[in-house]
Amino acid sequence: MSNDRIFIALGGNIGNVLDTFDKAISSLRSYMKVLKVSSYYRTKPAGFVDQDNFYNGAILVCCPYSPLELLNILQKTEKKFGKAFICKNGPRSLDLDIVFWGDRIISLPQITIPHPRALVRDFVLVPCAEMVPQYVSPSETKTLEEMVTEIDQQDCYIIEKINTS
Repeated sequence: MSNDRIFIALGGNIGNVLDTFDKAISSLRSYMKVLKVSSYYRTKPAGFVDQDNFYNGAILVCCPYSPLELLNILQKTEKKFGKAFICKNGPRSLDLDIVFWGDRIISLPQITIPHPRALVRDFVLVPCAEMVPQYVSPSETKTLEEMVTEIDQQDCYIIEKINTS
């Protein structure tokens, strides 16, 4: 199993999303070691705004897979929990994105890691920083904690932190 810590963002706004997150994480445990689970957050939609609010969170994992193998597992898990393409940035029951992969920069036709929009989205940065505040993305020089404090308040999407205990 790789020692790389891999951050996976969770999102969704259709159905009982928090229950779907819990079930998806449970399902992923059969493929990989889940090291940490962030709190969940209710957030405003980004991009296509004419839709219900989202819930977002993140998990920290390690696994023996290549980036494309992990992407395939995540896509199968999304499909298992009802994800269907409606429109770009549109409603979905479950979205699983690889955000960071240790200190690696990966650029393939199917996937780019670090996730290209993660560093400008509080609904991705905040859950990741909650789990590992001192993590530094290989494309940056600041910790996640520092980056969260610098988010422009006009670009904030988080509405509230959800008590998941």
